[in-house]
Amino acid sequence: MQITQKPTCLTINVAASSMIKIRYQVSGNYEENNQFTLENSNRTLLARNDRTKEDNFKYFIQNKDKYYLCFKSLDGGYKMVSFDIDIAGVDKNYAQKDQLQNLTSILLKTSHNMQAIYRQQHFQSDRENTHALLLEETERSVKWCAALKIIVLLAISAIQIYVVYNFFKDKQFGPNV
Repeated sequence: MQITQKPTCLTINVAASSMIKIRYQVSGNYEENNQFTLENSNRTLLARNDRTKEDNFKYFIQNKDKYYLCFKSLDGGYKMVSFDIDIAGVDKNYAQKDQLQNLTSILLKTSHNMQAIYRQQHFQSDRENTHALLLEETERSVKWCAALKIIVLLAISAIQIYVVYNFFKDKQFGPNV
């Protein structure tokens, strides 16, 4: 997620008597110029880290409440933050059966789309190769045709020079002509 000088906050719903651990890492320009805060629903500051490229928050949550994790850049530099939120006691079994079935159908559709793209790419590649061969063959034919035309024109010119030369060779041109 990109962070700017305007605070960007994430909402975290946490049960009572839980330990929340937040690990983060900043990358970009002037990575240390940032501020991270953890606040409760009343916007009371619970934890704060200033000017750190990477760090961990650990905070024990006593009451069930809505908490805000806020990121803010202290300068105008471009920054990205990566973070991991671990709440003790929360089930880490992320994939459920219904999610996997939905994922299977999505993957099948994606596979069909990928096969269609693959076939289309091969068609385009074959078409380009055919056109390249046709272009080379046409180019060779045009070269031969041009060479043949040049030879024919030179032959005609030579014949014309020969005929005109012989026509005027035997003629006598005197002062009367």
